Amino acid sequence: MNAVRQITVARGVSAKVSHGSPIALGSPPHGTPQPI
Repeated sequence: MNAVRQITVARGVSAKVSHGSPIALGSPPHGTPQPI
């Protein structure tokens, strides 16, 4: 399940980068994992 978590975190990081917000590695964007 590590891969799923990494993908979720990667998506959160991408969203934060596009929004210009600071990047927080290891923390999900809204605390809710997205289904693949």
